[in-house]
Amino acid sequence: MAPRAGLGRALAALSDEDWCRDLTADEPDASAPWLAHETWLPRLQILVARETAGSTDDLTVAVKAGHNGEHHNHLDVGSYWVAAGGRPLVVDVGRPTYTAQTFGPDRYAAWPFRSGWHNVPEPGVAQQPGPEHRARDVRVELGRGVSGMTADLGGAYPGGSLTGWDRAVRLVRADGTTPPHVSVEDRWQGCGESVALHHVLAGLVELGEGRATVTAPDGSRLVMYWNPRDAAASVVRKELDDPLLTESWGDHLTRITLTVRCPGAQGRLTVRWLIVDGADEAGKNELSGLAQHS
Repeated sequence: MAPRAGLGRALAALSDEDWCRDLTADEPDASAPWLAHETWLPRLQILVARETAGSTDDLTVAVKAGHNGEHHNHLDVGSYWVAAGGRPLVVDVGRPTYTAQTFGPDRYAAWPFRSGWHNVPEPGVAQQPGPEHRARDVRVELGRGVSGMTADLGGAYPGGSLTGWDRAVRLVRADGTTPPHVSVEDRWQGCGESVALHHVLAGLVELGEGRATVTAPDGSRLVMYWNPRDAAASVVRKELDDPLLTESWGDHLTRITLTVRCPGAQGRLTVRWLIVDGADEAGKNELSGLAQHS
């Protein structure tokens, strides 16, 4: 039924068993998951892409642009999330238990709402609330080999703190030359003396030289690669006690922050995420080599 039919007619139709049966006669099996190759929501500026349509076995990435005046907003313009085998490993914390503070002027005093606990850059300052703090020049790439989104995140930060911050998040599917992976490339201009990139992870985290591995309890694993000459990694373990958060993530989350060694007025840093299954040593070495030359 068309939306213009009105609420009254819609309710009447929904109570008509014959109408409902006829409407759904040719519907697909509702028990089967709907897992599109890629989905772009232009109003919300959210992209979800899968390595393999109809399957959760491989890589899935989601990325958002938007603005910081959305309903139930978090300060997360430009954030992204990655799942391996249907398990979120690069994650959004989500909402804690709501309190009076949640809906008051001190909303962003709660750590799960602040940009420092989302997968976003921190160019010496945190993102700010309000619809004026938004992504600009948002573009999507939808294709068989690559699905991605590019946006200027500079408007999400206080005015005058930087000239621009271009982030490109891409799911690169297998093409016979490189293994499937998620690439996140950040380019900035006019930043101050400090540039950092946050990554919130769910699982056991192991840090190495230019790489970090996150492993879920079911064995799903992702490796992040970056050039260690360009950025130093630090790790913070966040203990969880809110029941809504512990139900999702267990007793803790881990944040890896890459701090750029010599940020300058402009620069670039690329990280890549790859599923690891123990038989992927060649792919790991190849992605590590790509990171070294980014």
